[in-house]
Amino acid sequence: MKYASNALIVAIAAVSVAHGTNALAEQDNQNPTNDCFWVSSPGMKDYRRNIGTLYIPRDAKTGSVIGTVGESAYTPDLAGLEAACSNDGTALLEFQATATAPVHPGGLDTIDGEDVTGKILQTNIPGVGIRVRLGMPYGPPAVCDNCFMPVDGNPTVPFLATNEYRSMLTAIRMTRLSNSITLVKTGPIPAGPNVLDGSELWSGSVTSLGKIMRYGVTGTIMQAQCSVGATPTSAAAVQLGDWDSADFTGPGFTTTPIPFSIALSNCETDTSGGFVATAHITLDG
Repeated sequence: MKYASNALIVAIAAVSVAHGTNALAEQDNQNPTNDCFWVSSPGMKDYRRNIGTLYIPRDAKTGSVIGTVGESAYTPDLAGLEAACSNDGTALLEFQATATAPVHPGGLDTIDGEDVTGKILQTNIPGVGIRVRLGMPYGPPAVCDNCFMPVDGNPTVPFLATNEYRSMLTAIRMTRLSNSITLVKTGPIPAGPNVLDGSELWSGSVTSLGKIMRYGVTGTIMQAQCSVGATPTSAAAVQLGDWDSADFTGPGFTTTPIPFSIALSNCETDTSGGFVATAHITLDG
């Protein structure tokens, strides 16, 4: 009886080992070693970054930055999906960030020293463009095995990045999105609140899976401006007095200051701390 029990235990152990081996084999088949694959169910990863409300002076020149340069964030995937790519050192894997929105055709000032020609995407708001730079694993600070390296060294959309015959210890995981954005004035902006509607600006595709992600921004762009009424100044004409040319003795000489005020109304401006309003005044006469 004792020997029969031992034989039964061995048989059960053998079945358990065989079952575990089959499970591992099925898992390996689901996750190819030289390709990109879905960890979750297949679908479309959906990134929508909210920027809140930003202001731009009405008279700001074309090329002016709206808000902060390179505002960074980790944007969650609204669809909650995950894809990954794996390489044992024998494959060439690609990530392609493709502009969906029109690319601003003209030249603009550099941003932080970067030539942004061909890198500013037009949003749904006329006169408002956006530069989008990606972080890990699409734009790493240095060469790494489990990441994609931009072919031209610049992870600003649009761009192509590759993982070229690099052996990975762990797969490239694609969940939330590391990104930094800069909004730019590209032309006249309509008055009033302008809403960024979250429409697709660019898409991302990887080897074998094709297009797996879309990206858009939401928020509001306001022109900072004020109105001037029919009688804006405290005096119809500011009396500066009469002065002889001899009174102007040299550079830096000033006459007696005469106080006056200009009444502004219907101001649309940033009320947060640190905002500085600049008035552009032209003197006639």
